[in-house]
Amino acid sequence: MTLYFYILKEYLKYAFGTLVLCLFLFILFDFIHKTTRYFPTYNPTTTQIFKLYYYMLPSQFIQALPIASLLAAVASMAMLARGNELTAMRAIGMGPTMVALPLLVGGLSISIIGMALSETVMPPFSAKMRYLKEVVIEGEQANAPGETTGWIKTADYLINFQDFDPLNARLRNLKLMSLNEMFTPDSIILAEFADYDNETKAWKLSGTRSVTFNKKLDVTKNVVGIDHNIMIPIDPSRFKKERRRPNELSLNELNDSVLKRRDAGFSTLEYAVEYHFKIAYIFAALVVVMAGLKFLYLSERTGDTVKGVLWAFASGGAYWVMIVITRTFASRGSLDPLLAAWTPNFGVLLISYLNVRGDQKG
Repeated sequence: MTLYFYILKEYLKYAFGTLVLCLFLFILFDFIHKTTRYFPTYNPTTTQIFKLYYYMLPSQFIQALPIASLLAAVASMAMLARGNELTAMRAIGMGPTMVALPLLVGGLSISIIGMALSETVMPPFSAKMRYLKEVVIEGEQANAPGETTGWIKTADYLINFQDFDPLNARLRNLKLMSLNEMFTPDSIILAEFADYDNETKAWKLSGTRSVTFNKKLDVTKNVVGIDHNIMIPIDPSRFKKERRRPNELSLNELNDSVLKRRDAGFSTLEYAVEYHFKIAYIFAALVVVMAGLKFLYLSERTGDTVKGVLWAFASGGAYWVMIVITRTFASRGSLDPLLAAWTPNFGVLLISYLNVRGDQKG
């Protein structure tokens, strides 16, 4: 048990150090890049710059987790091999499974931490970062409307409108169609404006025209100029611009975005792809740990150590290449998002398994 915690401690030590290094390099390179054009163009204050990078940290932390996990596994196992500690562990009866278990536990722990941060910390931090960057620094309109053109289906109506004024919570050129079981209209309400009342949670329609049909779609009633207060289960906040990128949303927010975009008649592919890749990427920290297991079957010679390090980095590189390829195909609709997201993970697992098996036989 003491050796188990010793290996786990070494792994976590290198993982923490790698994370700190990755965050430092990100801030350094991004700051250098922004000093060329972005900062001179918008002239943010020192406080705004510090806040900008502070709000970026959770997102970059999560992005760096698989890299930290891979490097920690390689570094910890390489150092144990170089110090003949792996040989000593095998000599006292510790098999490959017992040596590998601390790495797997460490990789799983990093994955769980990444999932927790991705769902709780990153979304609000990313929202603040986007608002600071786009509104405070770049001067964009605070209440900019989002994508509102399209159709929305509720339990009672099929709804369409031309545009939305987020400042006044007003819809323009609204059409409400009540449909029967044959999906043909029983009535249509046309309104020049629809204003949302926060107290009653209802939309007040003005400049209206109401048309009623019979089963043969003949007009039976045509009324102009009667205002309506209608309870439509649509909150105005859904029409405001979502400044965050899909990868900055939580899984619940991504799922809600898919449903809302589907109801509004927009493509849901981008958000569906991000939903599945977000889950798969979190578990990449566990998957890439397998690359460090190759050191269990290498000698302590420098040449074998270099060979193991190069192979581990090749496995990590193969993982990110597979992500780029499968994401491209999924974004084009040529590959199912679920299959595309998990193919890199299972691909690296298969490569690692076959390589370790080959070392065992050798």
